Amino acid sequence: MIMSTVHRFIGKPDDYNWENTPEKAYNVPGGPVNGALGRYPISDQDGKDGIPPNFHMRYFHIAAGGCSAYDQHFHDHGVMILHGKARAVIDGNEFMLNPYDILYIAPNEVHQLFAVGDEPMGFLCVIDPKARAVEK
Repeated sequence: MIMSTVHRFIGKPDDYNWENTPEKAYNVPGGPVNGALGRYPISDQDGKDGIPPNFHMRYFHIAAGGCSAYDQHFHDHGVMILHGKARAVIDGNEFMLNPYDILYIAPNEVHQLFAVGDEPMGFLCVIDPKARAVEK
């Protein structure tokens, strides 16, 4: 049985971190994305008996001047900018985003997020792990 879990915030304004959420290299098929790291506060690790929760909540930190991967997936994303400024490019359309702005990325839309300005940018991303598993 999956048990409820609390991951307390233990970071600082410039270092978002939660208990029991190790930092992960943000990897894509070609290798890690330069200047990007991730933490997965709600993920497969919370399904201790091998059953993942119905959604994953992930945090990504993008260094100043860096970007996320240029991606396209079968699953949709819910994204909330936590800190910094971002430029999102979705199917060729550009959107400027500020802290607390929320973005929905529909399935199969090509997307990429860029940190804008001299500060790093961080965002939460929620996905359906079952839909993601179908892609693999």
